[in-house]
Amino acid sequence: MSDGVEIVGLSKNYGAFVALNDVNMSIRNGEFITLLGPSGSGKTTLLQMLAGLTAPSGGDILIGGKSVVALPIEKREIGLVFQSYALFPHMTVAGNVGYPLKMRGVARPEIARRVNEVLELVELTNFAKRRPAELSGGQQQRTAIARALVFEPSVMLLDEPLSALDRRLREHMKFELRRLHDMIGTTTIFVTHDQDEALALSDRIAVLDGGKLQQFGTADEIYRQPKTRFIAEFMGETNIIDATVRRGDTGLIAEDDGGRQIVIGQPDGINEGMKVALGIRAEQISLKRSNLAVDGWTGTIKNKFFLGNSYRYIVDCAPHSIVAQVSAPHADEQIATGDLVALTWDPASLQLLPA
Repeated sequence: MSDGVEIVGLSKNYGAFVALNDVNMSIRNGEFITLLGPSGSGKTTLLQMLAGLTAPSGGDILIGGKSVVALPIEKREIGLVFQSYALFPHMTVAGNVGYPLKMRGVARPEIARRVNEVLELVELTNFAKRRPAELSGGQQQRTAIARALVFEPSVMLLDEPLSALDRRLREHMKFELRRLHDMIGTTTIFVTHDQDEALALSDRIAVLDGGKLQQFGTADEIYRQPKTRFIAEFMGETNIIDATVRRGDTGLIAEDDGGRQIVIGQPDGINEGMKVALGIRAEQISLKRSNLAVDGWTGTIKNKFFLGNSYRYIVDCAPHSIVAQVSAPHADEQIATGDLVALTWDPASLQLLPA
């Protein structure tokens, strides 16, 4: 279908509790979209309404330009992969994968052809006669994906399908998911609370919180240009500095309660006297040992952690505690707890957020 998925004013209430509030999204055909947010944000509720497992309290869902809110799940032509995979333990891999076709009355020779085709796609041809208990976690996941793909759905819904895997396998399988998507081109909507998964996999990310769509954009936009304080703090590790806008010699500056200043130039819509929040990502901060506490951003190392490919520092810049993460090749390994350091960053990396 060429029209993708349209979510129009979608809402869900459970009595007085609003689980989802007036969500609007336009998903292009063939996109990989991630619904991202903390527990209770509304992402699973939205996925369940797309699948037909939950009826909306208001709004509409269109797939291929046609409303599906009145259609039961089996009529929506949606492939669904659950967190638990939900494989039939008594069936073989081939039996599990072919089950949706059997339920649709497809002839046996055609079922066999399509099952073989999709098993080859997910690299499980040699496991066709095994049962789920004989498979690894990654193989079970690929079986569930094959079952969702075999009837050629217009939309694939993935409900945290990586969360049951160990870390190493999860890293491998997230890229496998993207590879399969790029090969098949099915419109895919993926639910996760993991920011790294969302950034790595998505064409666009929908960030939800409190039942509301906070921002919908590319991974780069969400990460580098967050629209709210919540998104800046949720996406990676961001230092937030509350400040008041003042007039400086060369433009506007932001001054915190301790009198520290940050040059912010002349951003649109920002005027002298306004309250703002400045976001500075941990990886954007550079540290250099200093022998003297000077005006500006100097502080004392409270903690230092080695993370393998980087060092994480907690810097006391009273009244702030600043987190800096420096890649190992660029870190001064002599910096130690108790050292006085100067903090610097590229002014272009600052995120100007609503206070």
